[in-house]
Amino acid sequence: MSERWCLAVVLAVVALVGYFPSRTIQAAVNGAQQERCITSSNKTGYCMPESSCQDEALVDLRINTAEACATNTPTYEETVPTEINGYENSDNMLENAEDSTSSAVLSPTPATDTSDILPDLMPEFTPENFTYQECGQRNRNGVAKNTINQEFFAEYGELPWMVALLKQSEKVYCCNGALISSNAILTTAHCVLNCGHPNTKILVRVGVWNMSSTADTTESRKEFLIKNVHKYPDYYPTSPGNNIAVLQLNESVQYQATVQPVCLPPPKIELTSRENMIASGWGKMRNQNTAYNNILKRLDLQREETELCKANVKLAQKNNNLHESFVCATTNHGDREKPCGGDAGSPVVVELPGSTERYYLHGLVSWGYSCNQTSNSRTVLTHVAHFRQWIDETLEALKKGNKKSKKKAERHA
Repeated sequence: MSERWCLAVVLAVVALVGYFPSRTIQAAVNGAQQERCITSSNKTGYCMPESSCQDEALVDLRINTAEACATNTPTYEETVPTEINGYENSDNMLENAEDSTSSAVLSPTPATDTSDILPDLMPEFTPENFTYQECGQRNRNGVAKNTINQEFFAEYGELPWMVALLKQSEKVYCCNGALISSNAILTTAHCVLNCGHPNTKILVRVGVWNMSSTADTTESRKEFLIKNVHKYPDYYPTSPGNNIAVLQLNESVQYQATVQPVCLPPPKIELTSRENMIASGWGKMRNQNTAYNNILKRLDLQREETELCKANVKLAQKNNNLHESFVCATTNHGDREKPCGGDAGSPVVVELPGSTERYYLHGLVSWGYSCNQTSNSRTVLTHVAHFRQWIDETLEALKKGNKKSKKKAERHA
C-alpha cells in the first residue's frame, strides 16, 4: 500500500471519538478491521487512536472502545447507510486493540487513599431509618460519617441516581447511566453498543461509589441484569444524533439512601444563560493515562447557549452541524476538569427551580474534545428534555408490561 494511499485514508476518517474509558484504544487505521464511520462527505472512514488526534478533534467519551479521531468530522444530516457493522466484529477489534495497550492504561486510579473512609452511614441514612420521599434528592455532604472533601470528587451517596454499566462476562466498567425509576436506567445509545449488545451482555451496578473495592455497604451496592434495551428509534451507530436509550432492569431496585432516582426535566423548563450543572462519572482525569477513576467524580459545568455552541463547533470543524438533539456545557476554563474518556452516558443535572438540593436530568454526556488540550472546554450532551415524550411513553409501556407479567404469574401460581 503506497504512502499516498495511506494518507488519503487517514484524511477521510471521521473526527468523532468516544467518552468511554480508554481501556481499549484501537490501533491506527487498519483496513476493514477498524470500526467504520461516515465522514462529512458521506464517505466511509475509519477510527484511529486519540493519540493521533489534533487538539480540535471530537472525542467520543466511551470506555472499552477506540478513542478514535480524524481530520474530518461527521455531519448529523447524513443519509443512513445500507450496511452497519455488526458488533461481533467490533468486539474482536476491541480485543485486538486491548493487547496493544500498556498495563498502565488499563489500571484504574483512585482519587485518594480511601482505606480510612469506609462508608459508615449516618443514623438517618441506615436502611432501617431511611424513607424515600422524592426524586432528585442530592446529599451534598454525603450519607456517611466520614467525608473526603476533595475537589472534583463526590461524597459517598451524594448523587444516588448514579449507576455504572458493566460488561457482564468480565464485570468490567464500560459506561454510565442514571436511575430514572425503580426498574429503568437512562443512558446513551452508543453506551449500549459499547458495553455489549444484546442486552444480555450488560450488567447494571447501583449504589456504587468506590469502583475498586467492596467498601460500599452491601445493602446498597447491587447488580442487576437487563431485561430489555429501548434505543431511540431514529438512532443509528453511524450518526451521533438521537443518542439515548432506556434500559429496563430484570427486577426493581429497592430505594435507599444511596439508590434513588433522578427527576426527569419538567415541561417547558427554562434555563438561565449560564445555568450551573453537575456532571458525574468514573471516567479518567485530564492528563491521566488510566482507564477510569475508582471514586465517583463530581464536575461543575455551565450551560453554553446552543447557538453559541453551534458556532464554536462549526469554527472548530467546519463540516460539523450540531444535531437538534444536542445541547452544550462548558467549564469556561480549559485547565478545569471536564467529562473525559470513560464518562459517556454520565448524567448532567440541574437544580429544580424553587427547590433545595433537588435535581433533574438535563443531559447525558455524548461527545466532546480531547481532555489533554485547553483550547476547547465544551462537552456535548444528549438533551433529555428533547426526548421527554418518548421517555414517558417508554416508561408507561414498561409499567403495562410489568402488570401483564404479574397477572400471568398469578394465573400460573
